[in-house]
Amino acid sequence: MLDQQTSPGRAAEAVSRILHPAVLLLVAAVATAISAPGSVPALVATLAALAVVILLGVLVFPRIGKSLGWPEERRKTRSFMACAGVLGLGLIVTALLGAPALLIANGIAFFVGATLIALGRSRWNVSVHTAIFTGIVLGLGTSLSPLWFAALIVLPALIWSRAALKRQHVAQSLWGSAIGVVAWLAYLLSLSLLGA
Repeated sequence: MLDQQTSPGRAAEAVSRILHPAVLLLVAAVATAISAPGSVPALVATLAALAVVILLGVLVFPRIGKSLGWPEERRKTRSFMACAGVLGLGLIVTALLGAPALLIANGIAFFVGATLIALGRSRWNVSVHTAIFTGIVLGLGTSLSPLWFAALIVLPALIWSRAALKRQHVAQSLWGSAIGVVAWLAYLLSLSLLGA
C-alpha cells in the first residue's frame, strides 16, 4: 500500500475520493434529471430514491452491519443487496408516477449494476468504483452527449488508484468495469424496450 503521505499516495487517494461511487451517482442523477423531460413528481421521486440509496449504502447499512459484528466484506455485500432492493422499489414508484423512459432505464441499469456488484463482492472483491464509473460514463455518453465518452480516459488512473491503495487488484477493477458495461447494456436494452 502506498504511504498516503507521499505524493503518489495522496494522488491515489484523491482519484478514489473524487471518483467515489456516491459522487458519480449524484452527478449522473442530476445530469439525467436536468435533461429528461417529464413530470416533476417522477423527477422528484427518482432523485429521492437515489438520495436514499446513497445514504443507505454509504452510511446506514455499513454501520448496522458493523454494530452486528459482520466482517467488512459481508457488510459491503449486504449493503449493495439492500440498495438493489431500495432501487427496485424506487423504480416501481418512479414508473407509477409517469417517469420518462430515460429515468426508468436509468433505474433499471442501477438495479442491474447494484445486483451484479453485490454478487461480485460476495464472491470476489470487485471494484465498485470502476463499475459505477464505467456504467455512468457510458450511460451519459449515450443519452446526453458523446463527449462524456472522453471521460473513459480517466479509467486507467482509477484502476491504478484502487491497486495502489491495495483496495483491489487490477483484475478486480477490470471485473468492476465489466459490470459497468453490463449495466450500460441493460440501460440500452431498457431504452429500446421502452421505445425511447
